Amino acid sequence: MLSAMSHPLNTPIGRFGIETFEGTGDHSIARVPTRGLLNPLTGLPTAAPLAMLLDHVGGLANHLRRGEDEWTVSTELSLELSRRPPT
Repeated sequence: MLSAMSHPLNTPIGRFGIETFEGTGDHSIARVPTRGLLNPLTGLPTAAPLAMLLDHVGGLANHLRRGEDEWTVSTELSLELSRRPPT
């Protein structure tokens, strides 16, 4: 069973409650609580936490695959979701 690593509340991933379960080898596993997170304009559940989670595990995977003498590069993630495919 994987054990979760919580992050300090003074970090963005800590403030949003992201927990990292695995960040070794070829795997990056994490979760983010979404209960009660709503879009303030529609009142519907929001997909924003999905972008934060993808950014976290993508950055973790990038960090894990770097060489000992290499630095990782910071990136910006943009995520667009729609209910219907474009026609």
